[in-house]
Amino acid sequence: MTANAHPLLTAPKVRSDADFNFCHQPVSSDGAVELDTATRQVRVDLARLPTDVSTVLLATSGPPGAVGVTVTERNGPPTPSRPTPRPGPP
Repeated sequence: MTANAHPLLTAPKVRSDADFNFCHQPVSSDGAVELDTATRQVRVDLARLPTDVSTVLLATSGPPGAVGVTVTERNGPPTPSRPTPRPGPP
């Protein structure tokens, strides 16, 4: 399993190389996006996300449901993703 997260401007493009989050740079410089490869979780804290960022692009590889995502709203509790059902035989 691999996961990458990239905060994007409205353009859509990253502001700089510091916005690339992956296994060797798992936390964004502002702490808004964090990849935890040990637990296969991506955490996004919208309150810490810079105002010029409009999108966080998440790209993963692996079976459906292999990576969990937790989003913390600006004024709310963390909301974990729901597991994605694994496809089965028809």
